[in-house]
Amino acid sequence: MKRLLFITALTLVMLPAGAQIMNRDLPNLFTDQSVIPHGCLTVVPSVLDEPPEDVDHDETLTVFDGPAIAVIRVRAWRIGCHEPGRTAIAVNFTLEDGSASVRYPRPVLIPNDGLERAAGLFHFGRSGYYEPRGMASQEMSDQLVPSFVDGATLIVDTHADVITTQKYNAEIVLRLEWSFDQRVTMTIADHDELTDDPQFERPSLHGRYTGQWIVDGLPRQGLVIQIGELPPDRNYLFLSMFTYLGGEPTWVVGNADFPVGAPEVTVNMWALEGGAFFTEPLQSYDRDDVTQTLLGTMTIRPRHCNVVDADIDFSTTGFGQVSRRFERLIRIGGYDCDQTR
Repeated sequence: MKRLLFITALTLVMLPAGAQIMNRDLPNLFTDQSVIPHGCLTVVPSVLDEPPEDVDHDETLTVFDGPAIAVIRVRAWRIGCHEPGRTAIAVNFTLEDGSASVRYPRPVLIPNDGLERAAGLFHFGRSGYYEPRGMASQEMSDQLVPSFVDGATLIVDTHADVITTQKYNAEIVLRLEWSFDQRVTMTIADHDELTDDPQFERPSLHGRYTGQWIVDGLPRQGLVIQIGELPPDRNYLFLSMFTYLGGEPTWVVGNADFPVGAPEVTVNMWALEGGAFFTEPLQSYDRDDVTQTLLGTMTIRPRHCNVVDADIDFSTTGFGQVSRRFERLIRIGGYDCDQTR
């Protein structure tokens, strides 16, 4: 922490007079604070499914953009997040006829306070610190992508200092502004967890669940979840459970590959012994000196970004069978899952 503060202070000294470094300028240290949890969406909406039948707005209009003309169908609704009280406002643009050179509109959010907030259009929520508008004002060339199910479904997102998550998820007016004062205004109903379906019934395990997790009532022990990737399509899960056996600290570990998008993963968990303390001389023990004892299995099942359930079955080795609910202890700098809380 002292080193970070020193580096930040040194950077500030080197900046021109009047310049100010913000958290958003440090993408490896701080997560972009958009109003949609970064772990909310699992799949780029355009390649998952067509818009639902019941939407908040459905309109077809002719858009003029210089010499380019297009007939565009616009549909808007909320995609629910597994994170409580959170959604992503989605707008589907379908090019019915005309030119894909017509540009996407600029979205404006107007909550109940009547103040206008600029937002952006994104294929998967805000994807970077320096893309405040995303696809807004860009040509609709992505309408021609063959893997898109029905036009392009874009997410209306903005930085958390522009609008609060509470106002974003309450009833809100969305205005889409094209060139030449062409506008479409619609009302997006407030979030209803019974009707705003998430992309999948159960959340999938992904890299943003990496972190340290604890169980209320089990002091000074916890679980470390690490999710890695090996391109092009291999994900793996490494678990480290720090607990006690006979009053002595015990490290229980396991790892397993898992299918991308899996809602749960089962891992064989092992107890290790036979090594040496790390301050001992190098080469003081060999890899073969460390023995592994299979204790049982742990099945990890994410509930949402800040809660995971675990079914632990160590019954065959006499250590019982139990289900525990783990809550997130820390966030990962630059790669948080639900940065909205």
